[in-house]
Amino acid sequence: MRWSPPRTRNAQMGAGTLTGLVLVAVLAACGSSNPNAGPSTTSASTSPVSPGSSTTIPAPVVEGRTAWVDVTDRWKALAPTPFDSSPEQAADDLAALWRGGDTSEVGLVEVAAVQRGEPAIIVIRERDIPDDSVAAVDYEITLQPSDEGWVLTKARAQRSCRRGVSSTDATLCV
Repeated sequence: MRWSPPRTRNAQMGAGTLTGLVLVAVLAACGSSNPNAGPSTTSASTSPVSPGSSTTIPAPVVEGRTAWVDVTDRWKALAPTPFDSSPEQAADDLAALWRGGDTSEVGLVEVAAVQRGEPAIIVIRERDIPDDSVAAVDYEITLQPSDEGWVLTKARAQRSCRRGVSSTDATLCV
């Protein structure tokens, strides 16, 4: 019979910790493999209804997402000057600017995600759009820091389709 040192509680916990780290690494690797994927976003959100109250917006049923479309010129026209505040405040300001457009074509607008860093990436989500084939539109907006503040450098849009993506045009819902 061969002698082996007794296992200590620390050795047992170390093995458990190692197993946990491996599990976390495997789960992280199962994330999006799409190099064009934007920052992660939530599936349901809360939107203010009146001061002091809120309502939960259910996540829309989605049967596909369109290809990303460049909409930089459109957003630069809305925000031609740098933001001298944080990316979070810039996201709120951009959502307010979008809401201020033609309300017959603008649905419920919310800040879905803010990814800090350089560049900062903001996702503005629009729901309840008059087009019944579209569940939501995500606008991914890139802000670069400059001496004047955060400058909008790039914007792109992706539609979440209720019934699927067009087989003839990957930027449209059916």
